[in-house]
Amino acid sequence: MKKVILVALALTLLASSAFAVVSGGKHDLSTQLWNNAGAGEICIVCHTPHNSLTDVPLWNRAAGATASFNLYSSTTLDNAPVQPSGYSLMCLSCHDGVTGLDSFAGTTGVTANVIGAGTPGNFGTNLGNDHPISIAYSGLAVDELQLTSNAISGSATLTVADVLVGGNVECSSCHDVHATPQYMLVGTNAGSALCMSCHIK
Repeated sequence: MKKVILVALALTLLASSAFAVVSGGKHDLSTQLWNNAGAGEICIVCHTPHNSLTDVPLWNRAAGATASFNLYSSTTLDNAPVQPSGYSLMCLSCHDGVTGLDSFAGTTGVTANVIGAGTPGNFGTNLGNDHPISIAYSGLAVDELQLTSNAISGSATLTVADVLVGGNVECSSCHDVHATPQYMLVGTNAGSALCMSCHIK
């Protein structure tokens, strides 16, 4: 009986850590003055239940950042990244340092409400010194990357294939925007474990 209770408790704790919380986290922008005078909703800055601007995931912001980005390049890359798309573009609609955080529900926010220069989370439009995004995983050097069936370290269920978006590495391949840890990672990076979920080093 004790073993059953311990197993149930362990599963409960594992499940509770798997379900991310936005409330009180870095993506909780409900207290910002531009969000209904500081008494705003948590989810509305990114999502809406009706009349979304794109079909997935009920997106309430502009389709994404509209800036042109300088991309990461290296002579060792087999594939070249392209201009950010999909989920990465959604992330950059806040993190590009250009688009106002208050640009949601069909409105154009003011530049005073962007993530400021030099502030963590402002990547700007120069992505040349950041991990490449919107880059195809397949076709990269097979002796340098794990198979897509490889497990993501620290996750009970995710594999490399699960974190790719349309076969591409995107921001969401490493980050869970609804997670509460400091870097909002999809798995643990202790000992660079998350990095080595994809990279063979």
